[in-house]
Amino acid sequence: MEFSTKGSHHVDSQEFDNKAVLFLTDPPDTAELSGWYARSIVGVPFLLLNLLHLQKAGVQSVTVYHRGLLGGQKGRMIPITEDSRLRIPVEWESDPAGLAKRVGEDACRLLVNGSALHWHTDLAGVLREPSDTDVLARTQVYEVPKDIAPEALAACLDGFNLAEVRKVGRVPGPLNLDTVRLVAGDHNRWVQTKDDFHRLHEDLLRLGGMSNDSPMDRLVTRHMSRHLTRLFIKTPVTPNQITWAHLVLGLISGWYFYLGGYANQLTGAVLLMLSAWLDSTDGEIARLRFQQSPFGGMLDIVADNVVHFAVFLGIGLGLYRMTGSAVYSYMGVVAVAGSLTCFLLLQSDIFSQRTTGSSDGPVEEAESLVDQIANRDFIYFLFVMAVINLLEIFIVVTAIGSVVFAGYVGYNRFKPRRRIQGLPLK
Repeated sequence: MEFSTKGSHHVDSQEFDNKAVLFLTDPPDTAELSGWYARSIVGVPFLLLNLLHLQKAGVQSVTVYHRGLLGGQKGRMIPITEDSRLRIPVEWESDPAGLAKRVGEDACRLLVNGSALHWHTDLAGVLREPSDTDVLARTQVYEVPKDIAPEALAACLDGFNLAEVRKVGRVPGPLNLDTVRLVAGDHNRWVQTKDDFHRLHEDLLRLGGMSNDSPMDRLVTRHMSRHLTRLFIKTPVTPNQITWAHLVLGLISGWYFYLGGYANQLTGAVLLMLSAWLDSTDGEIARLRFQQSPFGGMLDIVADNVVHFAVFLGIGLGLYRMTGSAVYSYMGVVAVAGSLTCFLLLQSDIFSQRTTGSSDGPVEEAESLVDQIANRDFIYFLFVMAVINLLEIFIVVTAIGSVVFAGYVGYNRFKPRRRIQGLPLK
């Protein structure tokens, strides 16, 4: 079946409120429709998880379609979409004619296979112009005409068969008003059996890291934090509660360092590592469950810095109590002062990056500095120094390093900006 593009009117995806249709397919065997899509992946109902990823990708409203969305089935699914994390409107459709009408709207950009798990970055790539061809191929995207007959559209979606889609669709070109992009989804993320829920749960846990993770974060911290995430994701514990636990453990770690003595120093180092693993866990759970918030980002920043200050000061004072040499207490104070100076110089970038995912000013430079100040790799150096009973070396290196880094941050913050085409940067 061929279709006309009516002139293929080119359109930028940002010109319209992006709408999407999330079509559901029948679950396997005798599973109930509402029960199937209410099953959890990383602690979030399957249906809600796809809606949240659509929201994060830039979709402003979603219509959920299935022929069986009538009476009790629809009534049991509506509460899933009343979650506070979902801020876009969700409508319901069970009539193919009504579905075709919704697809025919100019603002409808996507037809998304609800029996596959989608990721917001992939969905955003499908909406983006020019399109990412790798994303389009991996997520199996086709263009379907908006004027498709309701029965032909229903034939594609009700039993969802890619062979039927290929009869009416084509490989995507530039976005235009006359077609809608049908996203079948990465075949590795299709949910066809009960075992697929567990498989995708584990796959998402492995995606908990961040692109700016340090080498030790990737090798050690994320490996340990994912075990904790696997434990906490099945509980009602919130990311902010985990952050508070990270703060408390960090303060206790600082207290043990203050007490002095080999056993106490080793205990403090172990507690600090556990605190750092919790610090990674809260972010992993927040991203997986879509529980990020400005308050959570600020709390995480404050907790990180308070823990670092407590540990540096605790080590300095603990060494002073053990050796009687005041120089170690001074080194502890200097380490805190250097770290605090870095934080104050970069606070606007830190808060912006942690709470909104962006930063002002020269973005690449600012983000690089923020990543360096948030680096947790020092905890492993500290642990080694505690094991071999040489915390004196750690506090001296930390004090000097924090002052040098504070000077570097200050220079980058206040250095004269380059001129662009003869005009001074403001």
